[in-house]
Amino acid sequence: MQAVKREFGQYFGHWNIELPEEDLANRSPGFITKAGWSIRYIFGKDGDREYLEFYAMHLMTDDRHVRIYEDVEYQELDAICSMFGFDPKIPGDEERAERENREYNQRVYKELQEKGLDMMSVNTYLSLNNMPK
Repeated sequence: MQAVKREFGQYFGHWNIELPEEDLANRSPGFITKAGWSIRYIFGKDGDREYLEFYAMHLMTDDRHVRIYEDVEYQELDAICSMFGFDPKIPGDEERAERENREYNQRVYKELQEKGLDMMSVNTYLSLNNMPK
């Protein structure tokens, strides 16, 4: 799992964020807040391969939900999405897009809760509920 630690460190290298050695050794879930980032992480096993899975939030960028396997394969997973597109020329398209986005975010948040990776921010709250116009 040292390769996972190295990859995580490279992923957040610009902000000098690293996994605590003790959490890695014990495969303990944890939480890091540094340089504007809030990162919750867990360890798990998929078949014979161990992995680190993290959910990261920063006010200046989109949320990130990533799994890094011990062979350093990355898997991008669903994350809360605060943006959605619609065609203003189609009546009701904005409401449809907003509803679909909210349903998607509620599903993703439930999955994050089940894994122990859920975090709440103002953006998360607004993405899960009716956003004010």
